[in-house]
Parts: sequence; structure tokens; C-alpha cells
Amino acid sequence: MKIKRVTDLFTLEKLYQFRYKVFVEELQWFPWIGNRLTDKYDAYSYNYVAFDQYSQIAGTLRIVPDSKEGLPLERLFSLDSYRENKTIVEINRFAVSVQHRSSRLFLRLMAAAYQCVEMMGNTHMVLDAYVDEEPIYEAVGFRRISEPYFDPEYHRNSFVVTMMVSLEDVKPILEKERPAFARILASKQNIYHGEIKSGPVILEKSAVY
Repeated sequence: MKIKRVTDLFTLEKLYQFRYKVFVEELQWFPWIGNRLTDKYDAYSYNYVAFDQYSQIAGTLRIVPDSKEGLPLERLFSLDSYRENKTIVEINRFAVSVQHRSSRLFLRLMAAAYQCVEMMGNTHMVLDAYVDEEPIYEAVGFRRISEPYFDPEYHRNSFVVTMMVSLEDVKPILEKERPAFARILASKQNIYHGEIKSGPVILEKSAVY
């Protein structure tokens, strides 16, 4: 399994269609509109794709830098009181094909996110998660910073929470308490980042890889 950051429009289009297949057709979290799932944040986000042995997309994630637009989850939960002395990015749009959901692909995608954010020079990551999925993210260092709330954008009758992790603080904790996870998060084998800069990314017209 190879994980790559992509900026070329052809692969990004495939990524948007894959998101639609997972989030709309399979999970039915969003309305059935069109055949692709994208929004304004994709224009300046870091997108990663996991390719299987047949060069088919097996999973994706998105890293959204903070900007004047704010972060996606701030539609419902403000991060203003958390920004002091921090540089925050949001990770979202985790999508994994059904045949790979019992594999370690989630951890490999999370490793790509940790490494990318560290290279960007940011200190903290946030995400929103359904309460029943909270333990998955706790296992890689995230901690709840909000009370459960309902997100009407998702077509699922379940509450979500906002979670945060400090990259600096979590490293020694994982190395001590979850060394196997720590090794996965630190490994760059088959993870290709390309050139990472601080701040929002500008989409290229040609492929990075």
C-alpha cells in the first residue's frame, strides 16, 4: 500500500469520487447529489490518497490549514479559545474502502497526517468524530475538547465531539504506552509527501508524482 499526497486535478477528481462512494453511497452521511464530494476547503488543503496493489484508491484523508476561512468543524464549535500559542490544522474526510477497514490503513493514513503537519510546522491537530468512534482517535493521542453535539450536515442520528492532539506532547506518551502505534506513526515507508510548506497549499496543474 502506497500513500501519496496529490495535487494534480485528475487524481483529485478520482479522490472526490471515492469520497462520494464511501460517504454517500455506502455510509449515506451526505445527500445524493452528483457523483463527487468536495467543498471550498479542497482548494488549499493537503490531500493524501492510499493506493492498493492494483493502483486503485483504498483510502483518503484531508489536512486543512487554518486560514481566514477558519476550519471546517468551526461551523458548530469555535476554536478561538484554543488558538493562543498554537498553530492548528484540521484533519477530516477520512474515507477507507470497505475491504480495508479491518487493516492498518487507518494508522498509515494517520501517520501521513502526523508527518505532514509536523513538516508544516504546526503544533496541534483537531478533528470531529462520532462519539462511538472516539476510542479510535484516542488510541493515537487525540483527546476530547468539547461536549457532544449534533451536526445537522451529517445524515446520521449520532452526536459528534471535537478532539485535539499536541504533536509535541503525544510523542513520548505513545512511545511509552503504545510503542507499536508510535512506530507506525513515525515510519515513512511508502509515504510520499512531496514538497511541504507552511500554510495553505496551492493546487498544481500537473502531477507531483
